[in-house]
Amino acid sequence: MQFLRRILRQTFKALQLIFICLVMRAPACFAIVDVQDNYYSHFDADTVSVFSFDFKGSSGNDENKSVSVANHTIHRGEKSTVLAIASYAQGDSNGVDTSDNGSIHLRYVRPLREPHGFELFAQYGQNRFVKLDRRIVAGGGYRFEWKQGTPSERGVIGLGVMREYERYVGLAEEQKLWRGNLYVSWATPLTSNSSVSLTAYAQPAFRDFSDVRVISTLILKAKLTERLGVRFSAEYTRDSDPEAGLENSNFNYTSGLTYSFSRN
Repeated sequence: MQFLRRILRQTFKALQLIFICLVMRAPACFAIVDVQDNYYSHFDADTVSVFSFDFKGSSGNDENKSVSVANHTIHRGEKSTVLAIASYAQGDSNGVDTSDNGSIHLRYVRPLREPHGFELFAQYGQNRFVKLDRRIVAGGGYRFEWKQGTPSERGVIGLGVMREYERYVGLAEEQKLWRGNLYVSWATPLTSNSSVSLTAYAQPAFRDFSDVRVISTLILKAKLTERLGVRFSAEYTRDSDPEAGLENSNFNYTSGLTYSFSRN
């Protein structure tokens, strides 16, 4: 019972943080950023909240503007860690919308005897430009750290299972299926203030192993001050069985500033 109360208390803290974000700016709390890279940030703090901002615009012959806002908040207890991630991106070019997507992700991680551990997660997402009305995922799995994780260096392998619910615009029914969740995450420092990381996921459907989704994220980041930093990320996704009219692969990149708040 004490273990269950501890999980519920830490999860409630994460939900409180997400609620605060929703009250401050409702649209800004919905697209996904790299889970593993966020999990290992600011290991010296019990609670940390990091905001990322990216604004871009032009006028004249090509009028466009875009904004993306992301937050990840971590609470580290004596025996477990709770991570909450929220982000939103919106843009238009010459008056035509070019992006509108976001997500919320919650993750509970409990280390076992080193280097083993397990994790539980849940996620909600939407992306209007791939006709995704909503996607809800819940699952869990085993994680193995072959290299001790720090903010700039790690080596992790994960193996798990998840239940996926998806609804696309124009389809009457939700798609419901079980998927495997396999990932590898690696990071190494470049200098004393910068690092590079690569995380790759493979998510095959159990009912048809040829139905596989692949996600790969490369991140470069550097600290400018104790709280301020810069970050560049590039993401490649591939769906072997996309919805009708959609491409099976996609590439996007973002760059911007990060600002962190921490409490020991």
